[in-house]
Amino acid sequence: MSTVRKYQRTFDGNAVRHLETVPDIDSTREERRKEYERRKRQERKERDRRLARHKSFDRVSAIFFSIALVMTVVMAVQYLQAQQKVRHLDRKITSLEKEVITIKNENTAIADSVKNVDLEYVKNYAMNKLGMVHPKDNQIINYDKAKKDYVKQYADIPQGEPDTILNRK
Repeated sequence: MSTVRKYQRTFDGNAVRHLETVPDIDSTREERRKEYERRKRQERKERDRRLARHKSFDRVSAIFFSIALVMTVVMAVQYLQAQQKVRHLDRKITSLEKEVITIKNENTAIADSVKNVDLEYVKNYAMNKLGMVHPKDNQIINYDKAKKDYVKQYADIPQGEPDTILNRK
């Protein structure tokens, strides 16, 4: 219980004395303590609110970080796979280039060997041993092709005049 003490105080210029009450020191302390506790509670509530906000932000950050980490790992794996595929294709290209060089060398060798063939010997052999003869002018069949590069034969060449070498037996 707090008691209020009364003190007398005199004022100059007036004959009446006034009594003034002075607050009790204990009640002032109590009020200050209650105010202090109220501020502390308010600060704790504010701090707890901030912590809760930071915790929720930490969860969102953790989720975002996890997604970013997964995407980074997936992209790194895809990059490594693409790099491995490029290396494989480079090796395949190198082997195909070696094969092309080998085939070109073989073709050059065959072309050189064909150049060295005696065509007179081939002609005599075909005429004397195999019985081949030169065609006459009326025995030659000309075939016109649409493109000038090469001909793919999907069917037999059409028959020409009835008096050709193909109709004779």
